[in-house]
Amino acid sequence: MSTICLKCIGDEFLRAMLKDGSARRTCDYCEKARNGVDLERLTESVDGPIRQFCQQGEVIYGPDYFQEGDSLVDMLQAELEIDYEPAADIARQLIDSDPAWIPDGEQPFFEADQNYHRRVAPLFEYPFLWEEFCERLKHRSRFFDAECYESLAQILGESGSERASELPTLKVGPRTRVESVFRARRVDSESEAEGIARSPRLQLGAPPKHLATAGRLNPFGIPIFYGAVSGDTALSEVRPSVGGLVVVGAFKINRVLTVLDLSRLGVGFTGSIFAPDYADRAERLRFLEVFQALVARPIQPNHEPLEYLPTQAFAEYVQNVLGFDGILYASAQLGTIPESRESALYVRNLELSDAELSHYNLAVLRNLDNSSSKRKGRPLLSVSKSSIEIRTVSAISYEHELVTRPNTARRRKHQ
Repeated sequence: MSTICLKCIGDEFLRAMLKDGSARRTCDYCEKARNGVDLERLTESVDGPIRQFCQQGEVIYGPDYFQEGDSLVDMLQAELEIDYEPAADIARQLIDSDPAWIPDGEQPFFEADQNYHRRVAPLFEYPFLWEEFCERLKHRSRFFDAECYESLAQILGESGSERASELPTLKVGPRTRVESVFRARRVDSESEAEGIARSPRLQLGAPPKHLATAGRLNPFGIPIFYGAVSGDTALSEVRPSVGGLVVVGAFKINRVLTVLDLSRLGVGFTGSIFAPDYADRAERLRFLEVFQALVARPIQPNHEPLEYLPTQAFAEYVQNVLGFDGILYASAQLGTIPESRESALYVRNLELSDAELSHYNLAVLRNLDNSSSKRKGRPLLSVSKSSIEIRTVSAISYEHELVTRPNTARRRKHQ
């Protein structure tokens, strides 16, 4: 029976599982005398977690026939963080010891000619937690109480926590990918548009406190700056009609800000499948992956005051507890809210392309009041008259889905 030392196993949680019962012996792979275990014990230890958290890849039929995932040996190398030779030996043992009884038609889980990847985590706790949070805030406790705080702490983490450290960030401002944000405003005439162009900071910027209406991320009386990464996206957000006039201006971000990047929520490496909390972390990150859709989803105007309450509380938590300067989120008007990714084993730094990023909105949460937001005499955001454009809408494109087809047939009366 082969022996493998703990040093030849890179996964720290797996090493910890095997430490008790290990003994000093010569490793058959590195040939050094260290604490180690029989390869059979290692195989037995990894069998359960791999079956629970991994699956055979889906076969994609067509001209480019292939199977998703990696070979069993490659998957074992990645998950256990071991070299090829021990991974190949473990693969053979897993295949040989698979309990499936082929004569009865059972399909073995471990096969040499199959590819594998991690399972998509099922969603149980976190959607329920978010729904409970929304229900409490909208219908039971209008203000942000301890239970609401605890719900967001479980989903997003608290300041300085490991959960919060997993949240993706984006730097915006000087010498970054996003140096300016755009604002748009509908107008009724060219003279009104020219008036805005003469005083863009006052006419196109965030409203003063006494005029701040409730929005997706702010309550009444607390203004924040809603912008877009491109002028086209800013224009679409004001929902103009064909033939309408829209003023668009670029606001330069004068210092580097750290914003919560909702485009990458839940996209990341969820850690070792041998960690005790892996199942919870995988479900949480899976929920965060679809969380952007919950934040950015379109709300009908007559439902806005109530339906915006959860996202307003979410924004206050992001700013006041987690310390972010803003939030990057998909434009609901452009249909850029992504669908859930089916699986990603080692996706660590997936970022939007410049074209995709241009379809996103950016809400700056920091106080924009000139009396308190200046730093070394310079406002956080500034707009130049030369950036102002007056546009007329020539056409609008819509996409739609069929929800249902009502039965319009009249019911016949019984004679």
